[in-house]
Amino acid sequence: MPVTIPSTYSPYITEASQETGIPVSVIAAQAQAQGWAQFNPSSYIAYMNPILQMEGGSVFKALEAYSAGSSNLAAGSAYANSVMQAAGEPSSLTATPNATLDSFNPFGLIPGLGQVGSGITGAVTNSIFGDLGNSILGWLGVPDLKDLLQRLGLILFGAVLIIVGLVMLTKEPAIKMSTDAIKTVAKSPVK
Repeated sequence: MPVTIPSTYSPYITEASQETGIPVSVIAAQAQAQGWAQFNPSSYIAYMNPILQMEGGSVFKALEAYSAGSSNLAAGSAYANSVMQAAGEPSSLTATPNATLDSFNPFGLIPGLGQVGSGITGAVTNSIFGDLGNSILGWLGVPDLKDLLQRLGLILFGAVLIIVGLVMLTKEPAIKMSTDAIKTVAKSPVK
């Protein structure tokens, strides 16, 4: 029996399917298994695309890795079986993700500069941004560049807050300075 997708989640499931190449039925079965309210298409896409690439496009192996990690596929086998059965798809199903780092344009992250550098294509882009980029991100345990930049931004923001807090703690409080000024004025003779 196919999974019934609630109408509010249908656009999210469709978006995830278009970006990952995984059929709607499989993504819907996963979302139903984890709980519809827990499904986040952007996180799903960011996580599943690199897994699909690592597993050679095998949806079954990607589901195993999604469940138990890529180093322990056997532990995720039951999860992958249940999702594929619920979706009515064969375990031999393959998918090709649409969103990859191979076409990464670093200027696209800056508003208004999306077209700059778009002429850099072919072997140079694939070898530098594709293979090296995916290797570095994989080594860092980060699903994609957007996630890495968000994490770095949060780390930087946290560091700034800590520095501001330390500076504020080391300065003399403004209340103490104003009470000292009032005392000085009160002690001075009135003319």
